[in-house]
Amino acid sequence: MKNRLISITLIVLSLCLISSLIGCATPSIVGRWQYTEESNWYIEFLNDGQAILDIENFVFTGTYELVGENYIKMDFEGLAGAALNLSGTDTQRFEISGDTLKLGNDTTLRRVR
Repeated sequence: MKNRLISITLIVLSLCLISSLIGCATPSIVGRWQYTEESNWYIEFLNDGQAILDIENFVFTGTYELVGENYIKMDFEGLAGAALNLSGTDTQRFEISGDTLKLGNDTTLRRVR
């Protein structure tokens, strides 16, 4: 009886852990995204926190950090970084639905890999 109770307890705990992991799974921002308004504009978020902005083959490197719930802070070098800082868009809300990434209020991207 005692062994059966232990087995049932372990099964219930395992099911709770699995369901909580599935319920908490959110789509990853890691990957290469193409701006829908500009066919030659891309941004890639790497696993290590680095970001690559490719605007018609002008490449800017930087970093990103997920802050709060559904907010991303980006820091790019050079002109791209200056533009983000001046416009106040270095930290933006983001939302991922399938292969679509929405940044801020009006920027939509689609995952390309």
